[in-house]
This record gives sequence, C-alpha cells and structure tokens, in this order.
Amino acid sequence: MSEKDRRIAYGTTCTWWDSIHNVGSTATHPAHAATRNVTLKRPDGSVITRPISDHGLPCCPHCGCMLFEVPDEQTWLASVDKYEAASHPGYRAFIEWQRGKCFASMEGARATYIQETGKQVVI
Repeated sequence: MSEKDRRIAYGTTCTWWDSIHNVGSTATHPAHAATRNVTLKRPDGSVITRPISDHGLPCCPHCGCMLFEVPDEQTWLASVDKYEAASHPGYRAFIEWQRGKCFASMEGARATYIQETGKQVVI
C-alpha cells in the first residue's frame, strides 16, 4: 500500500472503520490461526501439517472480521451525512467517535458512546 492510498475500510460484522493503513491481516490475526494451516493425511497413514499460504486478507485489527472499503474518507463521510440527514441526529459525531474502535454491534457501540460522551444518537 502506498501512502497515497486513501481507502477507508470498515467491518462486515463489526463497527470498526479506519484508514486502509490500519487494517489487520488474516495471515497474522489470532482469530484466523486455524485457517493458516492444512493437515494432510499421507497414504501410509502419517499426518503432516503445512502452511496454506503466507498471504492474508485485510481484516479488522481487533476482532478479525472481514472488511469492505470505500475509495476515501470523503466518500465514507458523505454516506454518513446522508444517513444522518435521514432522521438520525447525532450520527456523524457517533461515527467519528467510533473510528478505530471495534464493537460487535451498533447497539453496543451506541451504549458505550452515550456512557462516554453523554450525547444521544439515533441509529
């Protein structure tokens, strides 16, 4: 990845989002340890374990979930602003607060946000 890479990545099953430069990798993330090796049974009955690959896919650096991406932060925040404008007051501040944080659900993120900031948000 070049420093000019402006993509924003976000979780498919968690609330994490941030620069593409901050993603994890399935090649090293503990959540994917079981998928990094293959166990083979030889014709003589012996078993060997070998690495499948040294390559990995981008994943959430916290929970290891797979990621989607958008071209840049402007695109990301434009969709956030559109959602806020559709009767979800406080949504952009909530999303900006979430940057780099991983929650299993938006409700969990919302509860923590309200507790930490005292601000309300409609999701």
